[in-house]
Amino acid sequence: MSDSDGQVWDQPALTGQEHLRAVLDRCAGQSFLVTAEYAQDAEAAAWLLACHWSGHGGDPLPADVVRYRQPKMETLRDEVIGLAHLSPLAGRRKAIVLELVEEPRPEHSNILLKLTEEPPPHLGLFVAVARRARLPGTLRSRLFHLPLRPMAQDRLADWLGARHQVPAEAARRAALASQGWPLRALALAAAGDAPRWPALRESLQKGGLAGLASAGSLVDGLAELLDALEREFAAEEGGDRPFYRRARWHLARARRHLAKNANRRLVVDNLLSQLAADLAAQRQGEATSATWPTW
Repeated sequence: MSDSDGQVWDQPALTGQEHLRAVLDRCAGQSFLVTAEYAQDAEAAAWLLACHWSGHGGDPLPADVVRYRQPKMETLRDEVIGLAHLSPLAGRRKAIVLELVEEPRPEHSNILLKLTEEPPPHLGLFVAVARRARLPGTLRSRLFHLPLRPMAQDRLADWLGARHQVPAEAARRAALASQGWPLRALALAAAGDAPRWPALRESLQKGGLAGLASAGSLVDGLAELLDALEREFAAEEGGDRPFYRRARWHLARARRHLAKNANRRLVVDNLLSQLAADLAAQRQGEATSATWPTW
């Protein structure tokens, strides 16, 4: 494999993942499983690994690398399988990235099994999931595992300072809060100590449920958002205890849904819907219920 696409390994999603390079370069036609603690890390890394494996690491729009996010059964059956058997357009290899945000249903798994049973020699299939996601054992057995590992926190802090000019103390806090994951550390360092709730509250108060239009931009940073809101709600609980206590219940429910690998967009929508409803009740002078909210 040429080193012309070596810059792929300098990207944040693959920082600290040198253990994968030698393994990947030895693989010809193969189906891979890329896992990380968080789905967004696995997805970003799977795209870069697919570009590197196919020989398109230096191309921002590679002709032979395609990605699908939680594809429907019809897309897998009618599009992905057909694409997999087409010859590469610009090289010897082509790659398909499947980002599975949710646990695949049996009918999805059956199609994926067919795709991995006798893959064309020119194809690399990269399945990206969070580490806690559950895949059928028969499917896992056909995927070559490429596990992402968190970086040592002192090494990550040094990387943040050297490569992204993050001040030493902020880099140390971001490395600690991210638990060694570079993408999360960069997001935390960029956000700094700015509170998240005031802007979100203003959006929901102005637009009510229409304020949910902002949900799309919150999905990728959902873990950071929940952590930030937890800190801010805990600090504000004394000023308006019923509202903020209930808001923290909403956060707890959101975390429970995420732990079950629920659809991230749906979790954001539900969380903001509940917060918007409670804000509306607060404005109308209604007492905030102390019961556990259901959604």
